[in-house]
Amino acid sequence: MKRLLNAIRDQFELTHNEAKSALLFFVIILVNLLLYYSYSAYTVNEQSEILIEDYGKTEIPESEERKSNWVDYGSSYKKSAKKVERFSFDPNVATNEQFERLGFPKYLAKTIINYRSKGGKFKYKEDLLKIYSMKPELYADIENLVSLPSKLDKKTPDFDEHRVIAEEKPAFAPKKTFTISKFDINTADTTQLMQIKGIGKVFASRIIKYRDILGGFHSIDQVGETYGLDPTVLPELKKYAVLNTKVKKIRINDLENFRHPYLRYNQVKVIVAYRKQHGNFRNTEDLKQIKILDEATISKIEPYLEF
Repeated sequence: MKRLLNAIRDQFELTHNEAKSALLFFVIILVNLLLYYSYSAYTVNEQSEILIEDYGKTEIPESEERKSNWVDYGSSYKKSAKKVERFSFDPNVATNEQFERLGFPKYLAKTIINYRSKGGKFKYKEDLLKIYSMKPELYADIENLVSLPSKLDKKTPDFDEHRVIAEEKPAFAPKKTFTISKFDINTADTTQLMQIKGIGKVFASRIIKYRDILGGFHSIDQVGETYGLDPTVLPELKKYAVLNTKVKKIRINDLENFRHPYLRYNQVKVIVAYRKQHGNFRNTEDLKQIKILDEATISKIEPYLEF
């Protein structure tokens, strides 16, 4: 189950809770499908039993047109078998009259001649069996009269019929090994980020958006603050990501208003009001005088402040 959850999470780039919800959703759908088909099968069987009990045996009436077009090929062959002659023949050149003398029904003789007129050719005796409606018992009677070789007598393969084109299999190209070059996390695009295992298109976009709101990362660990990102991605990211570009600073003593993810709206208002009452801030120690700011918040915002 854990492997399945991890597979769903990696495939669709979901959080652990989102993956669990998706799996539960799929299970509910599967159970509903099984119930639906079970019920359908039961109702169909029940209806079939009712129909059989009520109506018994039924016959589909055969249309008059079908009856009139029906030809009893078996009886036709039996009638002609009484008047057959025995002589060698080549099915590639035999005439309609010759076929009938050999015991071929008229429809079958006509079928063979039509086949030849369209370019068909008999190379072996057994090729006659490819003709539609050629009955095995008729073929058994005339097999020895056909002046063509048999496939069973072949000593060499028939390259016309079973031609095998031997193509040399291309050698498998060596598997490409992708080498990831180190990149600046503060200027990287989605393509560079997606080289890291566990970062797809969605998370690459989220990382860049969060980076821009922050004003840049001053530590690779900050990437782990991206919403929904698996913490196991960070160790792999640290192998290739570097910090070559500095973060954007907030000139805290000059701005009347500013925004930052580490500060709430009311905290920014208090900072500006305190500065107006007590003068410019000299360092982060002055910020500690503001009761609404705790040390953890000051520590997080410090790299982005310029006094």
